[in-house]
Amino acid sequence: MIPHGKTLKTIKKTVKLKSKKIDKLFLASILRKAQDVIVPEARLFQRYKEGIKEGEKKSQINFKWEKEQYEKLQKKVIDFEKSSGVKIDSWYGDNIGEAVKQVLDGEHTRIKQRLKILLKEAKKIVEDIEENLGKE
Repeated sequence: MIPHGKTLKTIKKTVKLKSKKIDKLFLASILRKAQDVIVPEARLFQRYKEGIKEGEKKSQINFKWEKEQYEKLQKKVIDFEKSSGVKIDSWYGDNIGEAVKQVLDGEHTRIKQRLKILLKEAKKIVEDIEENLGKE
């Protein structure tokens, strides 16, 4: 046979061989190989049930971990609320967060310094006004 376009072309006729009967050893070998390749439905179902059990175990472990994380966070919030005297809820959470950020950034000290400067400038303005009024 040789390639001929997309097909094969026969050059020489083949000799037909005489078939032999399959002996018992060969048949047993074929059946053993087939058994190795074919997975019984019962085995598949067993693996499926094992997968379900494993998934449930992992789900319980994950749930336990998530619950622990939630409880730790809840304790931190409760501790913060006790020490600050501020109740955190969905209505005031943003405002409290902004206030805490300002304190941590030192914004409150800058505001105090600005107020001192404004007071000093206001006193200077009052002095200037009194001085100018006194000249009249």
